[in-house]
Amino acid sequence: ITYLSTQTASHTYPAGIHDYIVTAYQDLGNGSPPCSTSSTLQIEVWELPDPNFVASGVAHNIACEGEFTSFTDLTPPGNGIFSSEWKIYDATHPICTLTGGICTYSSPTPTHDFSFPNWTPGHLVELTVVDNNGCVNTKPKDIVTTQNPTAIITAPNQGCEGDNITLDGAASLPYPNPNIQAGTWNWYTVPGSPNADVISPTLISTTCDFNDPGPYTIYLDITDANGCPGSVNAPINIFSNPIASISPISTVCEETPTQFISSSTGTSSSPSEWRWNFGDGSPILPTLIPSAIYPYANCNSSIPYYVTLEVIDNNGCSDITDGTDIAIVNCNPTANFDALPVCDGEQTNFTFTGNVASGFNIDNYAWYMNNNPVYWEEPIWALNTYDYSFTTGPNTYN
Repeated sequence: ITYLSTQTASHTYPAGIHDYIVTAYQDLGNGSPPCSTSSTLQIEVWELPDPNFVASGVAHNIACEGEFTSFTDLTPPGNGIFSSEWKIYDATHPICTLTGGICTYSSPTPTHDFSFPNWTPGHLVELTVVDNNGCVNTKPKDIVTTQNPTAIITAPNQGCEGDNITLDGAASLPYPNPNIQAGTWNWYTVPGSPNADVISPTLISTTCDFNDPGPYTIYLDITDANGCPGSVNAPINIFSNPIASISPISTVCEETPTQFISSSTGTSSSPSEWRWNFGDGSPILPTLIPSAIYPYANCNSSIPYYVTLEVIDNNGCSDITDGTDIAIVNCNPTANFDALPVCDGEQTNFTFTGNVASGFNIDNYAWYMNNNPVYWEEPIWALNTYDYSFTTGPNTYN
């Protein structure tokens, strides 16, 4: 019970039915108790509406910068809702700035994209409800708004056809929570672009097979622990590989230098380096011209040497021959002969005693006779024996 001694009075009642009693007193002026009369008025006080709302798509009352957040009015019907109004305090939002930094919405489910991060205390959101009795109540709620994570791709900007290239997202910056949960990474290329296969698209670091040449765009979408997104893309240009080939290799004799000529062609760039493997166990020979000369130390008439060539172009792309090019090096015959010592003026017989590789025959014999210490005669072409008479006196002859 509240007593007031004024002619007019005000009082705040809780919801419910209340008796309002007014008692008037008259002073008789003779010392007698005053006369009084009372009147009772019953007053019904309605309950205030109980505004309530949720922010959809927001984890733990945390919204994401620049992402649309939906608000849903959950106010119970009570005495019937006549109207509701939302106020969202966002000082730099292009719409809110027109009305003093406050965006006003009348929809029961408005959406709003917070223009800047506000971690403490958050952006103030108010829902004011008027019921059918004209009673008004407001529900305030702070919506923490976090900065979106920054997706960063670390990868080369070019490669070669068939390369397996590493794509790394570890440099991505989450904020403010340092956790970007596992499974919230998504690597991909645009469908319909040149053929590329991301091996494990949900890992922080993965690889991608670029099977065809052409320009690619690699995309990375991430989501942090608050459900906030970040995206980035990066171009990668994949060059076609050169085509390695060797011109036909001429058969040569032992200890005769063999010439190798590249017939390789460039597709996206000109060849700039050639690496020769001569198939005899010798070190690979790099050259900056499309040919090489190599003397094999050993003949291989029965088993050829398999030669390979790797060619590298100006983009660093390479190709290698299939190893079916062969070099045949025939063994030289061994030149030797016998001759008996003779007297001056007598005839002697020279007989070839050398040998030749199996399967080969000697086509010609050229005998050189030195009839004096300084002069070699022209070769004498004969069979494998030759008779000759020395007539210049006793000596040793070659």
